[in-house]
Amino acid sequence: MARAFLKHGHEVHLFSTDGLEKEFIEDDLAPHIRIVKDSEYNKLINPSLKSKFTKTLESNYDLQFSYTAMRNFPPYLSAHYGGYRTGMWTYEWDVLPNGFAKYANAIDKFAVPTHWFKDVCVKNGIPATQMEVVPHGVDWDKYENAEPMQLNTDKKIKILCNFAQPHIRKNIPGTLEAFGRAFTKKDDVCFVLKVVDKKPDKPFEISFRDALAKFKKKYKDHAEIKVINHYLPSMAGLYKACDIFFLLSFAEGFFLPLLQSLAAGKVVIVPNHGAQLDFLNKDNAVLVGGKVVRADRKSLYWSSTAYASCFKTDLDEAAEKLRYVAENYQEVQSKIKFPDEEFRNRFSWDNAAAILEGLAQNDKH
Repeated sequence: MARAFLKHGHEVHLFSTDGLEKEFIEDDLAPHIRIVKDSEYNKLINPSLKSKFTKTLESNYDLQFSYTAMRNFPPYLSAHYGGYRTGMWTYEWDVLPNGFAKYANAIDKFAVPTHWFKDVCVKNGIPATQMEVVPHGVDWDKYENAEPMQLNTDKKIKILCNFAQPHIRKNIPGTLEAFGRAFTKKDDVCFVLKVVDKKPDKPFEISFRDALAKFKKKYKDHAEIKVINHYLPSMAGLYKACDIFFLLSFAEGFFLPLLQSLAAGKVVIVPNHGAQLDFLNKDNAVLVGGKVVRADRKSLYWSSTAYASCFKTDLDEAAEKLRYVAENYQEVQSKIKFPDEEFRNRFSWDNAAAILEGLAQNDKH
């Protein structure tokens, strides 16, 4: 978003609510970082950066924007700094966490990334007029022209699964199970897993290591697996190096990796349900059926409820479609309707910035 606003000629100030660490500051954005004159906040700044970042936030902005949980809207989007206040957020399930809905009224406009989530919010009591659909974007050229990452495998078909965090909702066991049903070590495929391998310390987390061990014990003749658990400065090269994106999440609030996969020219195989259907269909993706079920209470964030639902994919169908695509990759890819110019423009950060600029401008009048 910051880069899009800068591209549009605006003066942009960036503020990190949880401090500054050198390794996470990209060179082109560093000149735009601001801090606050607060002794407690200064403790969150890496000592090596304190002399570099001294410019402070102002109080006469035209637009404020924060992508954060709704309960953070009041402190992060303060009237003290002026301007039109827009908060963006999405949630993976159809029941919002306790007490969250009221915070939509603490700002000027609640920016939601999909019509699916807007409908969820309306059902949870947030007026439709308080929301604006602002789709997420992707740097299309970056992913389309990325240099493929070296994966150290000679397998013909590489299937990427970007679990990222080992949360229950990512359905790690189910995704592995479908892969195990689809292939054996005789098949010319490699499953590339991008995941944080950590000890669970939250109710909604599982042990990826344990899940993988159980999978390998059940499927002793499984096809090749590569695990990437270290930090990558950019994911573009990883997407470009693979052929298929495959993940059977129970619930997603947008599913940005799918846009990134399409930008890299890859075939995506995912559940036929939820937020991703704002931009996926039978023409540009391979969609897998299943059924809506009650969500595991432990999988939810912030608060638990017995009334939230999620989508349980049919694993046999998923395995069958995964195998078919791998065996007929060139044919399937040739039939995929990859994003045209209109699609790319709609799902771009330039478009997201333009929508927010329009809201702020209209507010002045």
